Amino acid sequence: MTTGLCHAQTYRCGNSYSATPCADGTAIDASDTRTPAQQKAALASTQRQQTQASALEKDRLKKEASAQKEAKQTQQHTVNASKAPAKNETPTKQHHKPQRKPAEYFTAKDATPKKSD
Repeated sequence: MTTGLCHAQTYRCGNSYSATPCADGTAIDASDTRTPAQQKAALASTQRQQTQASALEKDRLKKEASAQKEAKQTQQHTVNASKAPAKNETPTKQHHKPQRKPAEYFTAKDATPKKSD
């Protein structure tokens, strides 16, 4: 990748920049003042960062695919577990507390506490 110098004049027009002059615009020197060694170092740094970013993206996509696969398996397991048993299967027994048989007679009791004298 080569970097070319832009020899076009740049103008500042208020808060924006343009390649064409405008009323009350000022000319700006936009040439690259870095040395060839600095430009080469900046390019190498950019390429390293792009390589690292690509590796991180690849790792992220791999982890996301793994997580989606795991979520799908969990969801499938949940669906299979919640299905009703087939006709030839015996349903699982649910444990319930035995209900008390209602008393045949009723006795009323006073619920107020007794005073000790």
